Amino acid sequence: MKHVVVLGAGYAGVLTAIYLEKKLGSLEDISISLIDRNTYHTMRTEIHAAATGRMDPQSIAFPLEKIFARRKVRIITDTITEIDRTAKRITGTAGVYDYDYLVLAAGSKPCYFGIPGASENVFPLWTLDDAVRLKKQIETQFLKASETQVETQIETQAEKQRLLTFHVVGAGLTGVELAGELAEYARLLCARYSLPYGLVNIVMADALPRAVPNLPERLSDKVEKHLKDMGVSLVFSAKVIRVDDNAIVLEINGKQSSLPTGTVIWSAGIECADISQFMAKNVESCGRGRITQDGLLRSVADTAVYVAGDNMFYLPPGKKSPVPQMVENCEQSAKAVADNIAADVTGNGRTKQYKPSFHGVMISIGNDYAVAQIRMGPFKMSVPSPVANSMKRFINVMYLTEVLGISQVFHCIRHEFFTKRK
Repeated sequence: MKHVVVLGAGYAGVLTAIYLEKKLGSLEDISISLIDRNTYHTMRTEIHAAATGRMDPQSIAFPLEKIFARRKVRIITDTITEIDRTAKRITGTAGVYDYDYLVLAAGSKPCYFGIPGASENVFPLWTLDDAVRLKKQIETQFLKASETQVETQIETQAEKQRLLTFHVVGAGLTGVELAGELAEYARLLCARYSLPYGLVNIVMADALPRAVPNLPERLSDKVEKHLKDMGVSLVFSAKVIRVDDNAIVLEINGKQSSLPTGTVIWSAGIECADISQFMAKNVESCGRGRITQDGLLRSVADTAVYVAGDNMFYLPPGKKSPVPQMVENCEQSAKAVADNIAADVTGNGRTKQYKPSFHGVMISIGNDYAVAQIRMGPFKMSVPSPVANSMKRFINVMYLTEVLGISQVFHCIRHEFFTKRK
């Protein structure tokens, strides 16, 4: 009996398990296990909407038992802490598991770059729990502001403004989408708690000189203009020095300033999950726990270990930079890993070198605005906002159709991806 273990139930892990089951599920001498610390798969591309009230946080989490109900994949809930490559065994807090093939797809976690106070005082936006915690924090700040009364009217006004000041650190995809949703949500909360919108201050800060640097500059300009139109203040080339309880210290042009804040939201960077970093200490790897791979997406140090998604460090032939930590790479690498394992297990077909073909970058800002750059072969083109918005929703629906199946996806189409604020 050959045992394939997929570690991680993010985009790469879930899709790898699905593709493996399609290819190997009919074989009696093959077993497939999917291990994750959670019992659900989170659709991270919509987490910003769940954190700001447009979507129920539970509506972007799909139970693994439901996803694999008709698939021959064993679901194991455990947190893996060690990998023994010599014994081909992994150890978790709840058990020990042997493998013949291991797929490392454990994903990432927020990176705080050693900044004092960051891990203690910020609200990250990466997991479902983060979204729930952040949504509660946002609503609590508006409630506090509505009830605040201190010594003088001026002091009361200043404290209300501090409570309703939100610093979003990081102007990448997640940060921009969050800032746009927050700007819309704040108006609704102001109406709910009878607060003037002028008290709200949403600030996006980044050490880089512009928003979403993986977009061309002219599209970054569009993103920045739309955020400004929504009332978001943008601060670039700003280095975070420290995060305190009620303040964030930024350095701009060599000058440090301590700025009052009610909430600091962190979307400034990621590093690989702990188990990938454990593995990275024992195999060839690159920064932040990314595992170096050969063309078949195996660890260059161990041909029984495949890597998919964010844990990859793979430089495609002829490229100057490694594959990005983005959903499209998760999807394509999952299929490549499943194809190569199936070919190796069965002896049927040929293993193939991974040749990803990415189709662009897409970002939504609030309900109705989106920016996208699409790649078609050697050509790149931008598309109008309504088209970009529709394309993102269509891509979400297609992904869920593959994961959940046609029979279960209609609820998601109606409630999750076409929900608009009133």
